Order: sequence, then C-alpha cells, then structure tokens
Amino acid sequence: MRSIFLVLTVLAGIAKAQQVEYRPDIQQVLSTKVPHYAVKAANLLQAVAQIASDFDLPMGVEWQGDPAAANEISHEWSNLTVEQILYDLVTFDVEYQIDVSNGVVHLQKRGIAASQRNPLNIRVPSFSVTSEYSREAAFRLRNQVNLMIYPRQPGKLSACAGSRSAGADEALVTLSLKDATAREILDALLVRSHSAMWLVVFRAEQPDTGFLETKSPWRNTTNLEQPDLDILPRFDDPATGRYRGDWKIGLKRP
Repeated sequence: MRSIFLVLTVLAGIAKAQQVEYRPDIQQVLSTKVPHYAVKAANLLQAVAQIASDFDLPMGVEWQGDPAAANEISHEWSNLTVEQILYDLVTFDVEYQIDVSNGVVHLQKRGIAASQRNPLNIRVPSFSVTSEYSREAAFRLRNQVNLMIYPRQPGKLSACAGSRSAGADEALVTLSLKDATAREILDALLVRSHSAMWLVVFRAEQPDTGFLETKSPWRNTTNLEQPDLDILPRFDDPATGRYRGDWKIGLKRP
C-alpha cells in the first residue's frame, strides 16, 4: 500500500511540474530595453519568430502566401525596447501590422484580421481543455471550427485528418472559455504554454465567397483541415518547422 501511495505521489508531482506558470506580463517584456539586437531573416515572419523565441514573447501570426517567400531582413538595433524593435521591424513589410491584445503580440496581414470571412473571427460557444498539450488543444479547436464552417449531415460526420506532435518540454494547459473567437482561444492556449507562436497561413489566392482558406506550410491541407492552425515551440522556423538554434545569437552579437 505504501509503495502505491509513493507512486501516486510521484505521478502527481510530475503532472504538477508540467503545468506552466504564467509568463511575465507582456508589457514588462515589451518595455525591456535591449543594449544590442540583430536579426537576419528571409522575411518578416521569420524575423518575428526569432524575436518571439529570444524574448519568450507570445506571438500570434496571420500570414498570407508562402511563409518562405524571400524578402530578406538584416538589421541591428541599439538601446531600444523590445516593443520599439518590433514596431520598427514591421516597417520592412507595410502589408502587415502589429496589435497587442490578450497578452499576445499579433502580426496581422492588413485587411484580413478584421474580415468577416476570417475563420479566426468565428465565435465558439464553448471550449474547454484540462491538462492537455497546447498543440493537441489547437487541433481540437480546428475540428470544432471546421464543423461550423462545413456542417455535416447527421450520420455523415467525418473525422478531420491530421495530427499534432507534442514535445517533451511542452506544458499542459487547462482553460475554459465561452463565446470566444477562435483567435481569442488560440491566444489563451499560447500564453498558458511554453510555445512561441500560433500561426495561421492564408492562401494567396482566395475564393470569391465563403470563409478565407488556409494552408499548412509543411503539408497539404484539405477542406476537413480548415482552418489550419499551428502552434510552434520556441526556436522553430515557421517556414520549415525546423529547430533554429542559431537564432539565439541575436542577443549576443556585439
């Protein structure tokens, strides 16, 4: 009996350790003055992913087109706050804007974020997760929103294809929201996780009517996988999904 108690105690301790403590206040991070910082990136998306990783800054991105499209940014800043760096960085691509809300910095394609056709603006009546990895929760959110975009006839329900992997260092998330937009739910999942970014990529070419279509940067996306939602760990490249340890030198360059 004592051995069983000890095992249960250890398991409870592991579960507790996996529950993430909330991140520092986002305004505190944004107001941090940086003596020197450098970015060298293929485009704005890659640049903000580097900043989100370096400063553990939750970032939500609504991108359009190819995430690997070349629009190189190579720049250095001295004695500026993280917020000043971000707002200066976004001037390199005037099609995008910065918005800070819900404890998340949003990089949004102008004209898309507020569109009634944007699936991230769909209000979800109820969404709850208990001790679940953020990427798995985002997968369930996608399925729930997909049923609102493409209602199925009774008896003809189809399971959404795809899966999400969870890394060993990911935190377990618990939350319950009612009448929240899909974007607000993604924000809540992100700030409760160890991850750097949620990412939604909209297709460059869109249908004339209906909801805007999304795609994955790394795999084919079907109607059953709309809207495609990804949550990226720190130091993962949103264009490739690969780990970029070299980004860490941004804070160390003289």
